[in-house]
Amino acid sequence: MSFIQSLGPIQYPIWIVLILMLVQIGRATVDQFRPGAPAARLRIHSILILGALAACLGVLGSLVGAWIVAEAISRAGEASAGLVWSGIQVTLGTSIVGFLILGIAAVAWLGLQYAPGTPRRRRLQLMRPRVLVGMGLALGIGSCAPESEEGVGSVARRDSAGVAIFDNEAADAPFEGGAVHIADLMTPDSSLTALPWGVAADPAAGRVYVADMTSARVAVFDASGAFVEALGRSGEGPGEFRRVSAVSMAPGGVLVALDARRGVLSRWSPGGAFEGEERLPANYFGPGFAVGEGGAEAWFATVGSATSDLSMDQTLAVHTPRGAEPVHSVRRELALMELPCASMPAPKVFAPDVVWTSRGDTLWFVNGDRFRIDGYARGAVFASIRRAAAPAIAVTGGMAAASLSFGVGPYRSLMRQCGVTAEEVVDATGYEETLSPIVGFTSDPAGGLWVSRRVRGLIPEVIDVIGTGGGYVGTLDIPAIPVGFASPTRLVAMRPMMETGEVRVSLYEVGTNAAAAGGTGAPGGGRLASGRAAPRIGSTLRGGSARPPSVAESAPPRRPSEPNPAGLSEFSDCDLCPIMVELPPRGFVMGRAEGEDRRLGLDREPERPEFTRERERPRVEIEFGHRFAIGKYEVTFGEWDRCVAAGGCDYRPTDREWGRGDRPVIHISLHDAETYLAWLGEVTGRPYRLPSSAEWEYAARAGTTTARWWGDEVGSGHAVCEECGLEWDVGSTAPTGSLPPNPWGLHDMLGNVSELVADCWTSTYEEVPADGAPVREASRHWSSGRCLRPTWRGGAFSYFRWTVRSAWRSGGSILATAEERHAHPQVGGGTGFRIALTIDPVLPPRPPELSSSDPAANPRRGRPAPRR
Repeated sequence: MSFIQSLGPIQYPIWIVLILMLVQIGRATVDQFRPGAPAARLRIHSILILGALAACLGVLGSLVGAWIVAEAISRAGEASAGLVWSGIQVTLGTSIVGFLILGIAAVAWLGLQYAPGTPRRRRLQLMRPRVLVGMGLALGIGSCAPESEEGVGSVARRDSAGVAIFDNEAADAPFEGGAVHIADLMTPDSSLTALPWGVAADPAAGRVYVADMTSARVAVFDASGAFVEALGRSGEGPGEFRRVSAVSMAPGGVLVALDARRGVLSRWSPGGAFEGEERLPANYFGPGFAVGEGGAEAWFATVGSATSDLSMDQTLAVHTPRGAEPVHSVRRELALMELPCASMPAPKVFAPDVVWTSRGDTLWFVNGDRFRIDGYARGAVFASIRRAAAPAIAVTGGMAAASLSFGVGPYRSLMRQCGVTAEEVVDATGYEETLSPIVGFTSDPAGGLWVSRRVRGLIPEVIDVIGTGGGYVGTLDIPAIPVGFASPTRLVAMRPMMETGEVRVSLYEVGTNAAAAGGTGAPGGGRLASGRAAPRIGSTLRGGSARPPSVAESAPPRRPSEPNPAGLSEFSDCDLCPIMVELPPRGFVMGRAEGEDRRLGLDREPERPEFTRERERPRVEIEFGHRFAIGKYEVTFGEWDRCVAAGGCDYRPTDREWGRGDRPVIHISLHDAETYLAWLGEVTGRPYRLPSSAEWEYAARAGTTTARWWGDEVGSGHAVCEECGLEWDVGSTAPTGSLPPNPWGLHDMLGNVSELVADCWTSTYEEVPADGAPVREASRHWSSGRCLRPTWRGGAFSYFRWTVRSAWRSGGSILATAEERHAHPQVGGGTGFRIALTIDPVLPPRPPELSSSDPAANPRRGRPAPRR
């Protein structure tokens, strides 16, 4: 039937002509046995006329088919084998059928014209008018009939805008030929982490490219699943990656890799040679991207994001030198989310995302929460494919919580940072009540769509196949997200494994060759192409640790005493007291420097919410009215436990089996920190306190003006944070003093744990006093002498790299009081503090009429020096 249906709109009048011709043949045959029937000869000659008409219609269909094929190849951007074969069917099929009908007509005419016993000459009478009128009406109706599409139960129509709508009404039916699992892709080191937009395939070359989300490389596999090579290496130069965010295929089999952190697109030949790179032509938010002819210079398509008030718009757009052309937008309503480590507007769980794919210069995207995929090309939507048999999924709270516990996403990071459960996040944000059945989709080499669909739950359960003409073809029982084709019959798909928590890149043989392809034959099973076991998601994706967190390594001793690198005074008021560093009395400019976002690529950082950017602005010139000292290290478990042993603190926080001693104390609320400071003040007689946010940033910068005290880039070995290149990254805190200090001799000012400061939260720096004092009453979170939402600085071991900057800050409400902390004992796993101490005020110049011998002339005289 596929050949017959490929004839397009011309098939209707051809079939009508064939039916009329067969009727005339039948009637003429009967007339041969009716003596004196004058109309028999008319019917005989009408048979030949109808055959000639069918041949003419066939030629017309071929001309129309040639035009359709030219348009399809132009739209696809390449002429694959499947597309060329479809074109041959469309172009030659109607002519073949038309001339076949003419041949049948000629044989019938000869047989009836020269049948034994009939006169050799008879006057050819004109065909009856009613027959001509009937034929004309039949041909007219056939020509106006909608184009038949390949598939089962598809109905094509056009709306008022001329968009072709394909209503696929049929119930699920098996896809002919089925599918067989061939292999799972894995690198020789058994460490490969991929996301759907990080996989691309070239069926012409038989290559699959997988961006490794935990390494600076793109892994290359052949169509059998065997590992071929790795492209790129870690670094900042040409042909190097900080992290590959997404990959896509350009015309000619060129791989294009997007590094959002470097802000570049790099191109790689089919043979794996680096061909050059250019800056991103637009901000990348994701997921995914596509490039047009000639690389990014022609056009670049991706999803952007814009936030206003309590909503966020995601927009799929095509960027050209002439500007951005919006294609499709999705609005996400935001709710104020209150978590221990953050209080911010956030989308609901299952908030809609732009789900899309591309082929040639055509973009396909999901529209709404039903099964609806729209096609866009040349500035307009031209088609809409729908399936009534795939309704929206009703969501429950349990489903929303389960979704946060699986895979990768921003909420998993917040759960790590705050130590909260998925249920608590769902309570804080809410969730959408319906969910689109479509998880993801891709295009096959012939231009059809392979759509991953949910049936009941969260994960993909089946794949629907949509033919090149928009008709539903069949359904495969493959619980995976299709992402490409390694050959015309070899599907590449992302397969989540709920029982283990991992996500695999799998190969399937689909269609008529599946039975002979071998493989495991089980959708859920299979071997790894490398012959090794797949890694668990928790050990490779963000949020996991390469070693079990329950295995506490022996904490190395604190660094031995050494001279302060800047010659600053260091002291400790008692054996139990933290070491303090007296800072030089200077001023500085607080806040993110001009151009820092652009210089570091933070304006293109996909993991940085847009609404966080104003928190570090405007810049404020600070002139301290006092001299102060700050802790050389973060307060440790050992120092905290001394407070507990002395009866000054009644709370013993867990160390999460990472070790105590010199590890920074964690799970600390603002009230807990104040309790420790009160005890320390009683022991020493000194007014220890938390540093203000201005004091903390002054100490963190240590006289520098770059994003970090060691420079703009995170680099490796400077801080403990996500992907900072140290053994503790994401897995746990590090013992204090494990890394070199900043220029003023302060350790771990950035990373390790995020540190509480004395300021109550404000959304910008507008309220920061110029003398560096903490913001308290000016904050709307200050009530009855208490701060209900404290601020913390510096990032932490589990935080994103972009948070590990001198200007970064955040805040949250759950860590404000001991009651809140006790109600959420798991929160604050990345939050600690360090202490500060005012030495004396910085006085204005002395008036000349006062004598230096007069005690009133110098209030600093007689003040005890800092204890050493």
